[in-house]
Amino acid sequence: MAKKLAHISEDHSREQTVYEHLTGTAELAKQFAAAFGAEEDGYLLGLLHDIGKYSDAFQHRLDGGVRVDHSTAGAKEACAHGVGYLALAIAGHHGGIPNFGSRADTKNDATLSGRLKRDLEPYDDWKTEVTLPPVKPFNMREFNTGFRLSFYIRMLFSCLVDADFIDTETFMDGALAPRGNYDALPSLLDRLETYIAPWYPPKTELNRKRCAILDACKASGSTAAPGVYTLTVPTGGGKTTAAMAFALTAAVQNCMSRVIYAAPYTSIIDQNADTFEKIFGTENVIEHHSSAEYLFSESPNPAEYRKMLAAENWDAPVIATTTVQLFESLFASKPARCRKLHNLANSVLILDEVQTLPMPYLKPFTAALAELARKYGVIVVLCTATQPALDGVFADLKIDLPIKEICPNVPENFETFRRTKIAQHTFDSTESLTAELTALPQVLCIVNRIADAQKIYQALPEDGAYCLTTHLCPAHRKARIKEIRERLKTDLPCRVVSTSLIEAGVDVDFPRVYREEAGLDSVLQAAGRCNREGKRPLDESLVTVFTVQNTTPPQP
Repeated sequence: MAKKLAHISEDHSREQTVYEHLTGTAELAKQFAAAFGAEEDGYLLGLLHDIGKYSDAFQHRLDGGVRVDHSTAGAKEACAHGVGYLALAIAGHHGGIPNFGSRADTKNDATLSGRLKRDLEPYDDWKTEVTLPPVKPFNMREFNTGFRLSFYIRMLFSCLVDADFIDTETFMDGALAPRGNYDALPSLLDRLETYIAPWYPPKTELNRKRCAILDACKASGSTAAPGVYTLTVPTGGGKTTAAMAFALTAAVQNCMSRVIYAAPYTSIIDQNADTFEKIFGTENVIEHHSSAEYLFSESPNPAEYRKMLAAENWDAPVIATTTVQLFESLFASKPARCRKLHNLANSVLILDEVQTLPMPYLKPFTAALAELARKYGVIVVLCTATQPALDGVFADLKIDLPIKEICPNVPENFETFRRTKIAQHTFDSTESLTAELTALPQVLCIVNRIADAQKIYQALPEDGAYCLTTHLCPAHRKARIKEIRERLKTDLPCRVVSTSLIEAGVDVDFPRVYREEAGLDSVLQAAGRCNREGKRPLDESLVTVFTVQNTTPPQP
């Protein structure tokens, strides 16, 4: 048999055989799938995924011939070998996981059922080089719902596409890319201990309570096992650092791989990723979302190149991302989106400001998180001051997992951190609201619509006036928040009008806050921007929930 090739280097000086590519990918996929006990399935995926490249038609394709469907062959052989549940991952490893389809589908349909009926170019030469290992009977009891089976297939798909990319990349580059070699999690935990050491002994009552919360999180982390946890901490209670202390302690205790931190707004990610980099070193933290995509340049420096690679598959020890990016990874079908998914296994996943999850996505997201905790060794932390009521969602989805609170004495903590008074007021016009804001030297006003924020901002005195909306590019928003903090610290005029992006997780401390009428969770989050450090008397720290007459509330 003539040598069958999978790849030829760009300069045509090197060749990779199909057998070399199949076995190389199989070993990597086996390694990745070991994180959730699926080594055998991972190895089979790698062996089967490109056997269609044994066809003469594909060999002509390497010389510039027409495009050839080579992935359907592996899907067919998976079905013949008794592992048909792997067929979806194999068939989709280039274009994305296809729909399963139905028996009525024809070979012209793009579903898996349709593709399995296609007449393919002969590829039987694979049998002379590749021997498939025997397989164990598939245990459907482990996957007693369609969702659990689909999630397992998606995790295996992630292992396959990451392994396929890396093996191909290694051949084309002629050497292993500089992936991995990060500092170990015990070392990162030591750095966190060094970072928080100056906080002890605490010198104020507020800081004593923050340290107590931090200590409780570390204690809980030392005994935590995979499962679903809540961390209910009042705004200003040091929630982010406490969550990271729990996560790293638990990760080290359970020999886990990484900590993944997800939040709803890039303004929170910007702030917290900076803090994580200061604590753990920039080389150990990947900030990955729509405003922090790592694009390949022609000549990146080594540090940039490592971050570009880590953003593809999240193999770094600390990942800071958005809830949207995480959701898309959990439910997308395309290889690039799903590639990182297998690295969620054996990790701690922190979901900050979890109350912001949109209701239409709450059930699928909750189901995915529960499945990660149930089968994939994940510790899920739902972190907020205003926890959503998930017990009913768990019951509806028949999820038999307890939700455990990390920090004790939740009601007592909220009483300790009471730093504001909330009042209600109706303004007769936007002008009267603006006049009241102008009379205050430092004030934050949060409104529901960008147009309203811009209108109020334009009517404020120019000195110290800021408008924060999603229309700002991330770099400008980040710079303005930094300026706002400096003006607040130095008692300079600072009047900020913002949409809700500032109310969850952004570390600013105003003497007065105005919040346009919204849901209770939004009001409570906005209150967290007022008297955050508890330095002002309670009676002087007022949060005004307001409406403006003759205005139409935004549609939910």
